[in-house]
Amino acid sequence: NLENLVNLDNLAMSQNMLTGRIPTFIGKLTRLEGLYLSGNKFIGEIPGSIGNITHLSVLEMRGNVLDGSIPVSLGNCTRLQGLDLSHNRLTGVIPEEVFGLSSLTYNLNLAHNLLSGPLPSVVVKLKNLGSLDISNNRLSGELPVSIGDCQFLEFLSLQGNVLNGQIPESLDGLMSIQLLDLSRNNFYGIIPQTLASSFHYILYLNLSFNF
Repeated sequence: NLENLVNLDNLAMSQNMLTGRIPTFIGKLTRLEGLYLSGNKFIGEIPGSIGNITHLSVLEMRGNVLDGSIPVSLGNCTRLQGLDLSHNRLTGVIPEEVFGLSSLTYNLNLAHNLLSGPLPSVVVKLKNLGSLDISNNRLSGELPVSIGDCQFLEFLSLQGNVLNGQIPESLDGLMSIQLLDLSRNNFYGIIPQTLASSFHYILYLNLSFNF
């Protein structure tokens, strides 16, 4: 009967032992601003109907057993400020529609999944994002130069992928960065000297286990 709660603002069910699939009727709760399903044992795919909840500002599903791809329909959630799908078994590429959510300000966490493919160049649209964690996946290709335009990023964690190419000098645009972890990838070449003069607030920098 949850689908009848059409005026619900927040739904919090985190840290239980709930099982089964996330029902498609979740998309009927169109007034939800917060949906918290982390720390359960949900399986299967994230229903595409979640894109109908256009008022969402926070979506947390970390620490389940979700698989399949990240639904493109999340791009409809243009008020989303925080998205955490980490510690699941999600596969496929990261949809450009997710990186196109300029509303994201708090965090975007897709760490510890099985995501593959390159990091979309539209990451430039995350100009107001504070924390980006896509560590421990299977991402490949070069780091897009446009990531340097995310000047409010304080936390950027990309370790444990198969990213390659040179570390772009455009990273000197990350003027607010405090933690930068590019370790355990296939980066090569020189470390841009501009980083030394631009990272005024850096507390943690890890470039180990590269080439």
